[in-house]
Amino acid sequence: MLAARAPSRLVLALAWCACVASLYGLPTAAGYRLRDPDSILHESLASSLAHRPPSEWVAPVWPPGYWGQGVYSEHPACFLWLPALLERAGVSRGALLANFLHVLALLYLLFRLSRRLAGDAAAWAAVASYTLSPLGVQQLLRANHEPALGAAFLGAFASLESPSGPLRGPLFVGCAVLACAVKGVLGLLVLPAALAWWAVRSRRPRDLWWLAVACGAIAGAAALYESWFRAVTGSPFLRAYLASQFEGIAEAERGLGLWHLAIPLYYAVNLFWFALPGVQLFLLGLRRTARKQRTAAQWLALTAGGACVVIASLFTRHAARYVFPAYPLCHVPGGEEACERWPRLREWMDRRATALPYALMSVLLAITAARVWLDPRLFRFISLP
Repeated sequence: MLAARAPSRLVLALAWCACVASLYGLPTAAGYRLRDPDSILHESLASSLAHRPPSEWVAPVWPPGYWGQGVYSEHPACFLWLPALLERAGVSRGALLANFLHVLALLYLLFRLSRRLAGDAAAWAAVASYTLSPLGVQQLLRANHEPALGAAFLGAFASLESPSGPLRGPLFVGCAVLACAVKGVLGLLVLPAALAWWAVRSRRPRDLWWLAVACGAIAGAAALYESWFRAVTGSPFLRAYLASQFEGIAEAERGLGLWHLAIPLYYAVNLFWFALPGVQLFLLGLRRTARKQRTAAQWLALTAGGACVVIASLFTRHAARYVFPAYPLCHVPGGEEACERWPRLREWMDRRATALPYALMSVLLAITAARVWLDPRLFRFISLP
């Protein structure tokens, strides 16, 4: 997203720092409070870790008033470390600032991935489409795992789609490990998604080897986390974590029955809404191109995003957030199709390339200000499933 000239890069970097400070300062100065239950819990957990030694950060404790008691093992604690670190550094609302950083990382990696596959104008169209989508507006003021997971997922595929180089494979492995560190079992979706991508887009043995390395690295990271957790608490993490996950699946199995067959439709409807307008443009692009003329951006969304939806549909426990990586992936071919359908849009963005980052900053600040004002009054319309 940076301009070509060095002075412009410096000015733009300073502008982004000012943007982050303003994004954080707006809700903080207004006394804005997070409202969805998961965000409230994550903010409380991170704040409690900030007052404990870092050697104990592997084992956060449930806050008073929640159904859980004792050590928190619903998810790995890694997601809480950045907000806890920010609070130890003096930031009063670490979870809020961390979420803004996760969102900006997601937007940056979405831009890099889209630019690699479809060019600069399509990349800006994809970023704009995601930012203005219902999901983009919703997640801007939260403290959930999903933006961090999405950033790790996009980073993995930005690495795979980049030219061959010494860092290409290690970056993919690092992003795959990060996805699992953030979201646990759901982070593993990056592996079948990458395998589906490999089968259609790559077929290179070296890429398959890096996928195997990622599996080993994830297993090694899980073993280290388990060892640390046992050293702090004296009990195993994986047993408690998997028990909580499978308990939820069993409850959903008993309550859902034959409605399990409708889960793919459930995810399709959520994609149609939360990824608007990118997914609609993506579908129009599929209609325009024949199977043998599919673009790289379309194949990425079909393989990686499709793998996430198909695998999530196999389980009775369902939620719109379970296929989160598929949402930004739909905006990659969506941005490409926007530029194909409206050449003047491409020309307009090409002429104003240096101004587009500042336009994005303005839009993010406007959405944040609107959310700060609207949430106390109309939160039930913003808090979607």
